[in-house]
Amino acid sequence: MTDKEPGGDADTAPDNVELMEPKKMTRFKVNKVDLSLSSPEELNKLCDIPEDPTTNYAKSFRHFTREALPRLDNYRNIMSIQAVYRPTLDDLHEDNSAAPPCKSTSVPIDEDPETKQEQLGWFRGVYIKNLIHLWGIIFYLRLTWTLGQAGILEGLLIILTSSGLAFVTALSVSAISSNGLAQGGGAYVMISRSLGPEFGASIGLIFSFANSMLTSLCIIGVSELVVTSFSLHLVDGGVQDIRILGVCVIFVLLCVALTGVTMGYRIRLAVFVILFLSILNILVGTILSTLSPPTSPNTGPPDRGLHGFSLQLLEDNLFSSYSPGNDFFTVLGVYFPAIIGFLNGANCSKELKDPCCDIPKGTLRALLTGTLSYIVVGLTSAAVMVRSVNPASSTASSEGLTPPTTGLNATLVTDSSTVVYGLRNYFESLELISAFSPLFYLAVLTSGVLCALSSLQEAPRVFRLLAKDGLYPYMGWFGAGSTWRPYTVTTGIAVVFILVGNLNALAPLIATPFLAAYALVNFSVFHASLIKPIGWRPTFKLYNMWLSLSGAILCTVVMFLICWITALLTLILILALYLIIVYRKPDVNWGSTAQAQTYRSALEAVQGLNHVEEHVKNYQPQILVLTGLPSARPALIDFASLISKNISLLICGHITKVKVPDTLRKSLYDKARHYLSVHKIKAFYNHVDEDEFDVGAKALLQCSGMGKLKPNLLMMGYKTSWTQATRQELQMYFNVIHMVLDNYKSMCILRVRGGFDYSSVLADTDVVLAKSGVTTPSESLSRNVSASQFSHASSSSDSVTSVHTSPHLNHETNKHHQHHDGKHLHLHGSEHLHNGGDGKTNNNLSKVHPVPAFPAPIIVAKKSKQDLYKAKDGSELPKELFNTITQFQRKQYKGTIDVWWLYDDGGLTLLLPYIISTRHQWSSCKLRVFALANKKEELEFEQRNIASLLAKFRIDYADLILITTITRRPHEETVEFYNNLVQPFLISSEPPEETGPAPGPGDAFTISQSELAVLRDKTNRQLRLRELLLENSLDSDLIVMTLPMPRKNIVSAPIYMSWLEALTRDMPNFLLVRGNQTSVLTFYS
Repeated sequence: MTDKEPGGDADTAPDNVELMEPKKMTRFKVNKVDLSLSSPEELNKLCDIPEDPTTNYAKSFRHFTREALPRLDNYRNIMSIQAVYRPTLDDLHEDNSAAPPCKSTSVPIDEDPETKQEQLGWFRGVYIKNLIHLWGIIFYLRLTWTLGQAGILEGLLIILTSSGLAFVTALSVSAISSNGLAQGGGAYVMISRSLGPEFGASIGLIFSFANSMLTSLCIIGVSELVVTSFSLHLVDGGVQDIRILGVCVIFVLLCVALTGVTMGYRIRLAVFVILFLSILNILVGTILSTLSPPTSPNTGPPDRGLHGFSLQLLEDNLFSSYSPGNDFFTVLGVYFPAIIGFLNGANCSKELKDPCCDIPKGTLRALLTGTLSYIVVGLTSAAVMVRSVNPASSTASSEGLTPPTTGLNATLVTDSSTVVYGLRNYFESLELISAFSPLFYLAVLTSGVLCALSSLQEAPRVFRLLAKDGLYPYMGWFGAGSTWRPYTVTTGIAVVFILVGNLNALAPLIATPFLAAYALVNFSVFHASLIKPIGWRPTFKLYNMWLSLSGAILCTVVMFLICWITALLTLILILALYLIIVYRKPDVNWGSTAQAQTYRSALEAVQGLNHVEEHVKNYQPQILVLTGLPSARPALIDFASLISKNISLLICGHITKVKVPDTLRKSLYDKARHYLSVHKIKAFYNHVDEDEFDVGAKALLQCSGMGKLKPNLLMMGYKTSWTQATRQELQMYFNVIHMVLDNYKSMCILRVRGGFDYSSVLADTDVVLAKSGVTTPSESLSRNVSASQFSHASSSSDSVTSVHTSPHLNHETNKHHQHHDGKHLHLHGSEHLHNGGDGKTNNNLSKVHPVPAFPAPIIVAKKSKQDLYKAKDGSELPKELFNTITQFQRKQYKGTIDVWWLYDDGGLTLLLPYIISTRHQWSSCKLRVFALANKKEELEFEQRNIASLLAKFRIDYADLILITTITRRPHEETVEFYNNLVQPFLISSEPPEETGPAPGPGDAFTISQSELAVLRDKTNRQLRLRELLLENSLDSDLIVMTLPMPRKNIVSAPIYMSWLEALTRDMPNFLLVRGNQTSVLTFYS
């Protein structure tokens, strides 16, 4: 549209941006806007333009909606400079009409200089780079030696075996590189991001080590050529000179590498042209050697074995003729480093336009070209040169003499009158074949130096990446600061292997770690194809999972065949490094196939559990314990863990009364997971919000777990503050007991002296660990936020702490969580999260930081128990308080566990104390069993009957006591104690007077005289049990008793709580247990 067209003037299209005519100098024209509007009608005219559909898109469509359109930037890594934030679910779902539309913003990260480099295609970026490394030192100095030792048939087998392994690995690499945007880092990143840090870290360290050795190999090859061909004589004209020259070369290359100089495309292209011309030079030389007659020792220069093309030579060189100390696999070990350069192009994926497409194309075509060049040059060389010849005697032979450089410290012979020539003996045979020898020397020197420099830069780069990932201890120094730090390690390794001074001795050592890396690359592809995670969608389709598995197996087999000692040491080192990673659990999350395997295995196990018939012998107490945040009630979760440890399910339940924002919810999960990991408790954490305590407990009990892996037992702490609680709080606590029994689950109530909730005393676990120098995961909450402030005070302990949202919650939380069901979630503390407690408030929450998308594994150093529990001010807890908190973690010495098995609920009252007695903390405690006798006259018979039952259950006990006086009336002191307990709740049968209600808890809930009369017998029974407990179990370490049954519509909450209070007050640690009337014990085999 131009300004002459309808609707194109400045007044009606202020946002119009147009292209000018080609003859104009300016590229764009922006129409001016008159901001001085005379009336609001003109403003409405500017904004209201729906009639013309073409003008609707004068403004970008994204300005008309909060939704994000499908764009690549939405899926970038969050640390990418081009990454954008898509709107959150709250941005779209919540009523935020007053808020402006969310705008995508880029992360303010400095752009990497590498991203400014010219992007290359598959030919320039991968093909040329790979061929330069394939046409390296081994190609020019050991290819003819390989054919001379192994013969044409076995030599071709060596070439094809090496290339076959490389080709299968290249297919796997192509699959990995096409499965998403390829990253830098080469094989290390491929393996670590595919198989996980356990394998990736170990092979990354070995791969860095191998690249340092490869640097030594290239430098030794260059030095060997200089010493032997140019008759360099510094010390001995042999190995010592190679060492001296090699050390000098590597320090020169180190200076070049530290200056940041890299081999640009033009340099690589020039080297590629030199190498290509040198190969043509060799092929031309074979033709010229055929056209010219062989040299006679009597009429010309000494015979060097170049006789021109001859079928007789092909026949003589057809089969192997190994020199002493060599065989097929030693020659394979020397040759194999020739093909390890096929992954070099994949190491620099950031330079490529389309890495997913360029890496497969360039790698496979370079490998194919390299293999064909090896075969062609090898066959033509074997067709024109004899296997060995001694110029001193002028005799050519297919058997040959022992080469002078096979030993580790052998001295090279540089005198031309004594040099032994031939394919098997003379390493520079291609120089003799070449039509123009200087081009051969130029190719060897440029290829060797370039490959050495590339490997010298690659080794510290991988080492630095490994250090930055923080996978191994004491390596962080190498990943931070200047780049020279990793060079100190890799260069030192290279110098050590340069001192070997023998290419034949060093090459097999290099082959082993590279073969291990290739085996893991192939295995990672097989593993991903087998597991088939959703994220495994490579665009390269020519790979095959079974081919990759075969490649992994063959790489391992060949590794052992070349040198079993080095292979064994490599595998031991990989295993040791693997175990270090498994033990440390580094803070990384790469979406590896190992994670997918863990998920799949867990899913299959849970699904398989559905097909397992339940049997009483396999009963496991699967516990849902109402702890709130685990850090708020350490003793409660410690006790539950005593029962479930290593044998069954344990879930920590947390209930909040109001809606919890998603950010805060993730923070609660991270806090709970962190606490459980630090304290080595194998449990899960589950949270529900916007529920009253009893409704939330029902939701947790019914919805936690999956399949048959679900709670069958609910445990909570005893509510010691029930006499001060409101009617609603007490009724909700009482309703939970009814709810558990209604759902045919088992019920446990635990009471300890001092209660469970120490959130007002204990410092947050993250703060304690930070002050102790222990590495913790990325925090989702500020460290000055106590975990107790998010604790579920489920009315399950005597001291409960309310939870309030912070006035400093992040902006997104403040903006999107203001309303729910007509109730405000005030972020300044006016509303509190449900705790079922005394309603106290706490307003000292601090800022909630964003939660990582993937919670990181915990890295916890070994600390004493005292270090894990600190006071709010960071000081040590008083010894008595510390002992109370950790009472279920300490060793109990020669104590007793008294089991009051009053009623048969299926045997759970007997099973739980038995399980506790098997734990090492309680293994020194003996079980004493108390049971009710039916008739005093049949006491002996009943005692034998119970003893026989316990023996059949195979439960060891120290004593068995039958109670015969349960029906006796309680003492007056006990009755008076109970009357004083229920006195505040009693009301008379007469109507209340008009003077107004009496103060105290009687306003909220009461007990009538008629109710007391109806339940007098049951009440007396509980009081009598209290007297028996005081007589027999006051000195025990733990009392386990059958929980009284609350009959519906008969027993009220105050009456029932008074019974529990009578049983447990002033007693040792007390566990009340009620099974679901289903057997959990059996004496059948």
